[in-house]
Amino acid sequence: MEPHYRPQSISGAFCDLGYSFIGKTETYVVDINVILQQYNVKDVPAIIAKAKQFRRPNEKKNITLSSYLDRWKSVDQETIMKLQKIYSVDIEMFGYPRQPY
Repeated sequence: MEPHYRPQSISGAFCDLGYSFIGKTETYVVDINVILQQYNVKDVPAIIAKAKQFRRPNEKKNITLSSYLDRWKSVDQETIMKLQKIYSVDIEMFGYPRQPY
Protein backbone atom coordinates (compact mmCIF):
# COMPACT_ATOMS: atom_id res chain seq x y z
CA MET A 1 0.00 0.00 0.00
CA GLU A 2 1.19 3.50 -0.80
CA PRO A 3 2.79 4.87 2.41
CA HIS A 4 0.68 8.04 2.49
CA TYR A 5 -2.51 5.96 2.66
CA ARG A 6 -1.23 3.18 4.90
CA PRO A 7 -3.12 2.89 8.21
CA GLN A 8 -1.28 4.71 10.97
CA SER A 9 -1.69 1.71 13.23
CA ILE A 10 0.76 -0.26 11.05
CA SER A 11 3.00 2.69 10.19
CA GLY A 12 4.40 3.31 13.63
CA ALA A 13 4.70 2.00 17.14
CA PHE A 14 1.70 3.87 18.53
CA CYS A 15 0.87 1.25 21.13
CA ASP A 16 4.50 0.93 22.23
CA LEU A 17 5.08 4.61 22.95
CA GLY A 18 3.61 6.58 25.81
CA TYR A 19 2.28 9.60 23.97
CA SER A 20 1.10 12.47 26.13
CA PHE A 21 -0.61 14.16 23.19
CA ILE A 22 -1.80 13.14 19.74
CA GLY A 23 -2.75 15.97 17.40
CA LYS A 24 -5.05 15.65 14.42
CA THR A 25 -5.03 17.52 11.14
CA GLU A 26 -8.69 18.35 11.68
CA THR A 27 -7.83 20.29 14.85
CA TYR A 28 -4.32 21.43 13.88
CA VAL A 29 -4.60 25.08 14.97
CA VAL A 30 -6.18 24.18 18.31
CA ASP A 31 -3.64 21.40 18.89
CA ILE A 32 -0.68 23.67 18.14
CA ASN A 33 -2.07 26.25 20.56
CA VAL A 34 -2.35 23.61 23.29
CA ILE A 35 1.23 22.44 22.79
CA LEU A 36 2.72 25.93 22.61
CA GLN A 37 0.81 27.09 25.69
CA GLN A 38 1.82 23.95 27.58
CA TYR A 39 5.45 24.96 27.09
CA ASN A 40 4.71 28.61 27.95
CA VAL A 41 5.50 29.86 24.46
CA LYS A 42 4.49 33.49 24.21
CA ASP A 43 2.62 35.17 21.34
CA VAL A 44 1.07 31.96 20.00
CA PRO A 45 -1.08 33.71 17.32
CA ALA A 46 2.02 35.38 15.81
CA ILE A 47 3.88 32.06 15.68
CA ILE A 48 0.96 30.37 13.92
CA ALA A 49 0.66 33.26 11.45
CA LYS A 50 4.38 33.00 10.66
CA ALA A 51 4.14 29.22 10.19
CA LYS A 52 1.30 29.69 7.69
CA GLN A 53 3.69 31.70 5.51
CA PHE A 54 5.59 28.49 4.80
CA ARG A 55 2.54 26.63 3.55
CA ARG A 56 3.21 25.11 0.14
CA PRO A 57 1.09 26.44 -2.73
CA ASN A 58 -0.59 23.07 -3.26
CA GLU A 59 -1.67 22.68 0.37
CA LYS A 60 -5.39 23.05 0.73
CA LYS A 61 -6.82 25.59 3.07
CA ASN A 62 -9.02 24.25 5.84
CA ILE A 63 -12.14 22.73 4.37
CA THR A 64 -15.36 23.25 6.22
CA LEU A 65 -17.13 20.42 7.93
CA SER A 66 -20.05 20.75 5.52
CA SER A 67 -17.84 20.43 2.43
CA TYR A 68 -16.10 17.43 4.05
CA LEU A 69 -19.46 15.75 4.68
CA ASP A 70 -20.68 16.57 1.18
CA ARG A 71 -17.68 14.77 -0.30
CA TRP A 72 -18.41 11.63 1.70
CA LYS A 73 -22.05 11.57 0.59
CA SER A 74 -20.92 10.82 -2.96
CA VAL A 75 -19.03 7.67 -1.86
CA ASP A 76 -21.01 4.44 -2.21
CA GLN A 77 -21.68 2.28 0.85
CA GLU A 78 -19.58 -0.64 -0.43
CA THR A 79 -16.49 1.59 -0.66
CA ILE A 80 -17.14 3.02 2.79
CA MET A 81 -17.35 -0.52 4.20
CA LYS A 82 -14.04 -1.45 2.56
CA LEU A 83 -12.39 1.67 3.98
CA GLN A 84 -13.82 0.91 7.43
CA LYS A 85 -12.30 -2.56 7.28
CA ILE A 86 -8.87 -1.29 6.18
CA TYR A 87 -8.79 1.54 8.74
CA SER A 88 -10.80 -0.07 11.57
CA VAL A 89 -7.94 0.07 14.09
CA ASP A 90 -7.17 3.70 13.22
CA ILE A 91 -10.86 4.65 13.44
CA GLU A 92 -11.02 3.23 16.96
CA MET A 93 -7.56 4.38 18.06
CA PHE A 94 -8.10 8.01 17.05
CA GLY A 95 -11.78 8.23 17.96
CA TYR A 96 -13.19 8.79 14.49
CA PRO A 97 -16.84 8.00 13.78
CA ARG A 98 -17.62 4.72 11.96
CA GLN A 99 -19.77 6.59 9.46
CA PRO A 100 -18.03 9.65 7.99
CA TYR A 101 -21.31 11.58 7.77
